[in-house]
Amino acid sequence: MEDANIKLSSVVSDVFSKTGLAIIEDLINGINDPVELAKQARGSLVRKRSELEMALHGRFNEYHKYMLQLIMNTIQEHNQRVEQMEQKLEECMLPYKHEIELLQTIPGISRISAIGIIAEIGVDMGKFISAKHLASWARVCPGNNESAGKKLSARSTQGNKYLKTTLIEASWACSHTKNTYLSFKYYSISKRSGKKKAALAIGHQILTAVYHILKDHIPYKEPRMREDILVQRRKSEMERLQKRLDKLKILASK
Repeated sequence: MEDANIKLSSVVSDVFSKTGLAIIEDLINGINDPVELAKQARGSLVRKRSELEMALHGRFNEYHKYMLQLIMNTIQEHNQRVEQMEQKLEECMLPYKHEIELLQTIPGISRISAIGIIAEIGVDMGKFISAKHLASWARVCPGNNESAGKKLSARSTQGNKYLKTTLIEASWACSHTKNTYLSFKYYSISKRSGKKKAALAIGHQILTAVYHILKDHIPYKEPRMREDILVQRRKSEMERLQKRLDKLKILASK
């Protein structure tokens, strides 16, 4: 479409939205009139119909039509294969339905994350001596190496990269949950050590929770936070909001 001087992406943020796909289908079907194409606008794009008409003025010929159809067929075939793989994955996960549901009780753990964790460590925790053993095997527990009073590297070593990636993603998701122990710990650690170390630390805690949940077959239980911790958390949140408000006031005064 760019080669045909059709600038659809300059107006439509997602070319594969309902509006974008409808316009592409019209182009493949031989409709080149910008006014007719712009009538496919949906939602908020209705207000941008005039801009859409300008963006759809081009020189769309048979070559572009052929290439666009070829690309759309390729995308459709790819989506079909993805759908087939997802169906197969669902079949493979049927025996672990209960475990997947249990893991989803952990804040930040989605169904996909739960499946990813089980795919890497299984559901039999008898193979691990303890939660620490599991974390050590996964390499999500940074060391605290010190020699002759000097602190050495505390980086975690390379472990199961797929499991670590899943846990880090779950940590980011967990940081956006409200009123949870893990989100509080994330922000508490990130203030001292940065977001990356906080994500790894929370990933470690999530994996520890995974171990006990799969071992004891019980859902996640939110730890009770002491009253002083809750007070500190509210104070920190108020300070953060106050700083944001002050910045907005400065921007508004300019």
